[in-house]
Amino acid sequence: MPGISLEGDPVRILFITERVPFPLHSGNAILTWHTLDHLAGAHDIDLVAYPSTAREDDGISGRLRTSVLVPPPRRSGRRLRQFASLLTKQGAIEALWRDRQYLEAVSRRLAREAYDAIVVDHLRMGWTLPAVLGGRRSAKVIFRSHNCESDVRRQYAREWGSGIAGLALKLEERKTRAYEERVVRGVDAVIAITPEDAELHRGQGAKRVFVAPPGFDAPAHADDICGAQKVPRTIVLMGSFDYLAKEINALFLLKRVFPRVRACVPDATLLLVGAGPSARLRRVARTIDGVTVTGRVPDAQAIARQCEVFVMPTIVGGGFELKALEAIGLRLPIVATPLGKRGLDLEIGKSILVGAGEEELAAKLVELLSDPGARARQAQSAFAEVALTYTWKSAGARVEAAIRDTCRSA
Repeated sequence: MPGISLEGDPVRILFITERVPFPLHSGNAILTWHTLDHLAGAHDIDLVAYPSTAREDDGISGRLRTSVLVPPPRRSGRRLRQFASLLTKQGAIEALWRDRQYLEAVSRRLAREAYDAIVVDHLRMGWTLPAVLGGRRSAKVIFRSHNCESDVRRQYAREWGSGIAGLALKLEERKTRAYEERVVRGVDAVIAITPEDAELHRGQGAKRVFVAPPGFDAPAHADDICGAQKVPRTIVLMGSFDYLAKEINALFLLKRVFPRVRACVPDATLLLVGAGPSARLRRVARTIDGVTVTGRVPDAQAIARQCEVFVMPTIVGGGFELKALEAIGLRLPIVATPLGKRGLDLEIGKSILVGAGEEELAAKLVELLSDPGARARQAQSAFAEVALTYTWKSAGARVEAAIRDTCRSA
């Protein structure tokens, strides 16, 4: 990827996001935090957001010009709006965070200040766009996409395409597609997270599309990681399982892939590490030998570095698998589906193994579990490929360059 110049005067940016991105428990929070961290180093940022749930310093707010924190909507009100969205033209993603106080806070900032750029972060905040366009004056409006949400909902409908749930998901897909198209067409530019998402947004009518993949922080003590004591024949899947796509993928792994692995490697074990596993996911896990569901843990990396293989059984999802970069930083070899590899520029067969279906995915897992030398070579090759390309510095620079480029455009 080519280098990007950071030269130029500070840009005055209004950054509209769901909530202060802290603690860093989700991919969305991690991506937004690092974006703000980079931009705050050289630009004048005004943030509008619901407050963080954490008490400790978020490391960001003190470096921004201003932070306008809006009292969050009551949980009961959000649930009611989500249910009501089934009966209206609004999809759940549009209705869930819509809030009068938030909209008034955005309008007040626009009436009080002149900006060069306004960044709408994530489709969840796209409902602010009419107010943004009405009050922006000469500012350029940029949509920071975390994934193509309508495509994810298309996949949901495909997986659960029958019965009442299937009908509801298909309806939600149509509503989300119409909403996402309005947002994408209404802004001056879109910053996508993968080339695949960029193409989807172009198909939705985006005027300009940039690609800015995420980064990762390489652990400081590589020797400790490489020398970590491994639990033999252990596979790990990390993520936030309260996200529906993650649960669907975990159930696919549990029901259709891991039993095939155990048939070939009887003492293989699987760890599902991350917050929010549902009662259904725990119930299925209890029926399969060798599976442990940890729930939220203080240090997921400490558990993951003891495992031998990292798996990305993605059959539903979009955007970029940030946990893949985390695994690479821990020198864990990866086995993924084609969708799980999306956005990750690694050489298949050398730096990552890819299995297109349950049988092939299981076979690739068995292959790595059975070959310590292959695991070590693949892990080192993957780290060498991403260490210089997927850094948070380069990720922030690409977002910054997209903002500058858009501001310069006619």
